[in-house]
Amino acid sequence: MPVFSHSPSAPKAVVVEGDTYLKTDWMDSGDDPALSPTVFLVEQSPNVSLRTHFHRNNQFQLFVRGGGSLGPHKIGALTVHYAGAYSGYGPLVADERGIAYFTLRSVFETGSLTMAQHADQMKRGPKRQLHSQPVHVTDNEKLATLATPHVKDLIPFEADCVGARLYTLPPAARQTGTVLSGSAGQFYVVVAGSLHVDDQVVQTWGIVFVGSEEKRLEFKAGDL
Repeated sequence: MPVFSHSPSAPKAVVVEGDTYLKTDWMDSGDDPALSPTVFLVEQSPNVSLRTHFHRNNQFQLFVRGGGSLGPHKIGALTVHYAGAYSGYGPLVADERGIAYFTLRSVFETGSLTMAQHADQMKRGPKRQLHSQPVHVTDNEKLATLATPHVKDLIPFEADCVGARLYTLPPAARQTGTVLSGSAGQFYVVVAGSLHVDDQVVQTWGIVFVGSEEKRLEFKAGDL
């Protein structure tokens, strides 16, 4: 059964190397080491730089507000970044607007490990990062006049099903999600308008997780 994001928690201040970030929990499903889909929003202040670091689990980041850079890559709303487990990435630098981004993981994890302080915990093996180009999100006014669905791969799907896809749907249009075989599951993020999944309405910035053992997600765009 799909996992739906809950009402966002109150933002919490998190201090990293003297800089304060705001963290808002968006999806919390426990800490099972095999499957515990987790989503949170990070708000990074203007001109703050988060040093190069890594995590023990695979993750996506969806940049939704502001701008800056991630290593050599420019980022803004809307940009997708993928980092495999034990793949160092960064620095993540916010420009004068600051930056806000969702972190999405299929397995719960806390904190980050900087290369400067935790290099001894980095495991050997292939490293992997994937980046999309920033894309414009169609606003509600244009969605209301859309005639046909449009599907765009932001990060083309690879052999192990890692990728990111943007669906742009007319009002009340129905859509079937991508194949789950070989994946750890999929996150669906509503970036404009609304979505009907089963008997629930998912509003803008609502998120749905579907496990790999489930059938492909069936959903319908809102009426606007």
